[in-house]
Amino acid sequence: MNIRQSVLTVSATDLANHLSCPHLTTLDLRLTRGEIAEPAWQNPHLRALQQRGLEHEHAYIASLCARGLSIADLSQEPEDTAADATWAAMQAGAQALIQAGLRNGSWRGRPDVLLRVERPSRLGNWSYEAVDCKLALETKAETILQLCLYSDLLSELQGLETEFFHVIRPQVDFAPETYRFTAFAAYYRLVKSSLEAAVDSGPNGTYPEPVSHCDICRWWKGCDTQRRSDDHVSFVAGASRLQREELAIQGISTLECLAQMPVPIPFRPSRGAPAGYIRIREQARIQLEARTEGLLKFEMLRIEPNEGLFQLPAPSVGDIFLDFEGDPFVAEGGLEYLFGVIASEDGNLAYQSRWALNRTEERAAFEWLIDMVFERLAGSPDLHIYHFGSYEPGTIKRANAPLCDAGRPG
Repeated sequence: MNIRQSVLTVSATDLANHLSCPHLTTLDLRLTRGEIAEPAWQNPHLRALQQRGLEHEHAYIASLCARGLSIADLSQEPEDTAADATWAAMQAGAQALIQAGLRNGSWRGRPDVLLRVERPSRLGNWSYEAVDCKLALETKAETILQLCLYSDLLSELQGLETEFFHVIRPQVDFAPETYRFTAFAAYYRLVKSSLEAAVDSGPNGTYPEPVSHCDICRWWKGCDTQRRSDDHVSFVAGASRLQREELAIQGISTLECLAQMPVPIPFRPSRGAPAGYIRIREQARIQLEARTEGLLKFEMLRIEPNEGLFQLPAPSVGDIFLDFEGDPFVAEGGLEYLFGVIASEDGNLAYQSRWALNRTEERAAFEWLIDMVFERLAGSPDLHIYHFGSYEPGTIKRANAPLCDAGRPG
């Protein structure tokens, strides 16, 4: 958000941020109006992501240059003149525009690339479609919204509704992921109207509910401080957002209040089973007692047939306990730098690992793991591979991971 000539302008980033967190819109709006200061804390993960994003974008632009496309680079064009320079480059028929300036009313947009397509418009026998470079391996709703805004602004500018927009993800040799604008237009208008209403109404009573965007948000530290000061119920381990919303309806918004809630619970939840609320109530009680007494506390769960660990299969001598450690910011697509297993060797559990500091070592470590699994399967066909979550199987199963030989399971 910015104020230009006494008019507040909003961008594609503001639209994506509003979908991620309405409270972020409130904070940015207050900052723009001079009501609060810029946050002093800088998220190191965000800086790393921004750097990786620029590298990905520059690599894609280099690929366009290698294809011999005529390119108009507007990345250094000031915001006040970017729209006019963009219109001139579009009229001239440049095949690719870098960081073009789009605007309509209070809305602004700077897509990574505008690509020329041979579809007639008010420009002539050609028009343009928006392209954005994103690091995520799966395209997110926020990305779709940003590109919808660019497409909307483009449609107004070239007198023709934009048909497609495109996402360039890593690890696909810059092959575009293409979407039809009309397929998302209604959703885009809904979120856009919500943001416009929020801007028109001014900063309101939004609350910094923890969301996934907190991981990269510059406002996170202030929001976290507020939640801790409020003893927010989100600090109860395992309490889901749906459960927190249900508790708020019942007037329970703090950890202490939840810890003191009567059992059995005095309400019938509209979402979720009562047992789930009893579980987080007991979790809150233990956390409150630990905080009050200044001690670490835990309680053993009751042994219940067919519950908890009783659901595990019978042990096998070939069982493997697996853990991967990876860094998503290393090179293109990240690097799995540690493959660790605990497995039975001569009747005793033993830890083995392989470190990887480059692609060659990563491949060798992966092959070592696969070879180990097949060797153990030969003697223990009933073995199981235990892991902490979806990360390990997801890493192994990625079809485009350059870790497997052709014909090997991946």
